[in-house]
Amino acid sequence: MRSILLVTALFVVFALGGCGGEKVYGVIDLVEKVTRDEAAWTGKEVVVSGYPSLYAGNTDPIMLNLVADLHSGTESHIYCTVPKSSVTDDLDKKLVTVKGKIGKVHTQNYLNLKTVTLEPCELVK
Repeated sequence: MRSILLVTALFVVFALGGCGGEKVYGVIDLVEKVTRDEAAWTGKEVVVSGYPSLYAGNTDPIMLNLVADLHSGTESHIYCTVPKSSVTDDLDKKLVTVKGKIGKVHTQNYLNLKTVTLEPCELVK
């Protein structure tokens, strides 16, 4: 049931264009594309939706770790630093959309870990 709700939520975000007509990527889709061709993606501005997994809520700015699904265990992550003033108390309970430029890319093949850092980054309201 939860996966049906996730698919429905992502479909709505994509179908409505989410962010002023810009393409909204899912975490796994964007991370796979960027790690496949890092040179082509570095510096490009993107919009991505995901669930904040771990984040340092007592710092300013706040470092977000976005994942596709809080329960999947997939090791694809988007890191993003946002001002504390832009974060709401219920951030860890909802799908969020961020906009930023592709910066650092990191992979660890033996762990199947792939991360993309957006620099700079902002929460899209």
